Amino acid sequence: MHRKLTDLLMLDDKASQYIIKEKLGIQTVLKKLKKSKSLVTVYINEYVSFLSPIVELDNTNIYLDMGPDQKLNELLLKSQHVICTTFEDRIKIQFELSSIIEDSFEGLPILKCKMPDMLLRLQRREHYRVDIPKNYQVYCTYKDTDEIGEATTVRLSTVDISGGGLSARGFTDSILTKVSKPLGQCKLHLHDLGDIIVDCQVCYIQHSDDTDISKSRAGLKFLNISDSDIMRIQRFVMQVERQKKI
Repeated sequence: MHRKLTDLLMLDDKASQYIIKEKLGIQTVLKKLKKSKSLVTVYINEYVSFLSPIVELDNTNIYLDMGPDQKLNELLLKSQHVICTTFEDRIKIQFELSSIIEDSFEGLPILKCKMPDMLLRLQRREHYRVDIPKNYQVYCTYKDTDEIGEATTVRLSTVDISGGGLSARGFTDSILTKVSKPLGQCKLHLHDLGDIIVDCQVCYIQHSDDTDISKSRAGLKFLNISDSDIMRIQRFVMQVERQKKI
């Protein structure tokens, strides 16, 4: 069973604390991982992964071991990108690799990948949070039950998201009674990455100057979220960051 990609904790700190985009900074972190012989978990998709050390680095590429079997390697070489995660000195390090081809090193087959253009360094209980761009379809729905037991579907406008939770607007008045309590099962639509079903807990409410509660902002923490769903959120986070650079 794989270690969870993230612990379930919301975070509001600025992104600059966690992300490294400078080439020298990225290479410094990766060289340290190589020197310490840290094992990297390579996630081909939400369900398939394997362990590899960083075998070699140069100015433009990073080299990893091949997977343990041919079927996995075929899947790997067909992938447009993979996400790699490891821990070093209690710091979680995550990066995305692309342009994956088979190469050789000292007479042995090896994976040659393009050097990542960004890298996340997070304390073990931290999450990197991104604001939702206006052109992205990201929203959350849940069932709100009134005093007589009738349920209504509430659609929330998502403001930002991380692997630990999200903040949103569009709640009904009943949210005022649910701070620090479970909200129940929510359906999160994550743009072109599909839907995630996850239980949420209300962490806080940030009231607006308007008396309309739907304009207030509330934070939700994900509860018992699966590794595969966290993986999809991390892919979305990186997708947003790549888009910012265009």
